[in-house]
Amino acid sequence: MKKSVTRRLALVLIAASVTGCTTTKPSLLNKIGFGKNQADVPAPAVDNVLDGTDYEQSLETFTAREAELAKGDTFMEKKDYDTAIACYSEVIKLDPKAAGGFLKRGIAFSKKGLTEFAINDFSFAIKLDSNNVEALIERGQSLEKTGKTEFAIADYSEAIRIEPSTAQAYSLRGEAYFSSGNMELTIANYTDALRYDSESAEMYFKRGIAQHNQGKFENAFSDYTQAIRLDDTLVQAYVNRGDLGIHTKAYDQAVADYSHAIEINPELGIAYYNRGMANRKLGNHEAAIADYNEAKRLQAVNSPNVTTASFNR
Repeated sequence: MKKSVTRRLALVLIAASVTGCTTTKPSLLNKIGFGKNQADVPAPAVDNVLDGTDYEQSLETFTAREAELAKGDTFMEKKDYDTAIACYSEVIKLDPKAAGGFLKRGIAFSKKGLTEFAINDFSFAIKLDSNNVEALIERGQSLEKTGKTEFAIADYSEAIRIEPSTAQAYSLRGEAYFSSGNMELTIANYTDALRYDSESAEMYFKRGIAQHNQGKFENAFSDYTQAIRLDDTLVQAYVNRGDLGIHTKAYDQAVADYSHAIEINPELGIAYYNRGMANRKLGNHEAAIADYNEAKRLQAVNSPNVTTASFNR
């Protein structure tokens, strides 16, 4: 009996390695359960997969499912999202109660820009596993893409409730508050995120932007400096800190920061333009003219508003 089960499992693995998922084109989405009306897609049952089934059959199903998951993950690494979707659809067919299949297919849909399909799959994953923090975070990001910022914030908040040390959820919630114009909550969320990931240059940088936009220039300077300490290639942190130098009349510091930015990216026209302004304030007129000429060559035509920094790196 044991030998028979082992042989059947081996056959399942071999079959799964050569069959199962095939490339899924958009025109075939209906075949994997997606019609024009996503509301018609039934939510899977959520009872225990082993209830009322034969043990050997369940074991074979589990093994085939894991093989298809692994194949899907491999195609994701190759950026072959169509075939990955087909593999994860096979996982769902084999085990409709496996939240991982819906989660991973949702991520593949998201990579293809099929945001509504992604949201649908993430919602199924959450229905199957209400404590699935990754699915909540992924759905939140997809909801933001559709402009549903309040719903995204709700998903990030639920992820934080389940796992309060999830720095990514705080960071994403901070970014959502930033896009809605709430700088205080942006700062608060990045501060919480940094409690759990104190080595993130990006989060210091983004908190610095929120401080900058609120006119908290000393705090912003400190955050940009910390971001640069952690990642000295973060070109926009140099530019933003240089902007602060101009605003606070620390022109030598501004010239130094813009020069660092130019070393990292010699095609950054705005850095030449702003360095030209700082050089002009210092009386370095020839240097200022040279900077303006280079900025013109690079078609940087507008001076930045130093009080409206952005998240662009």
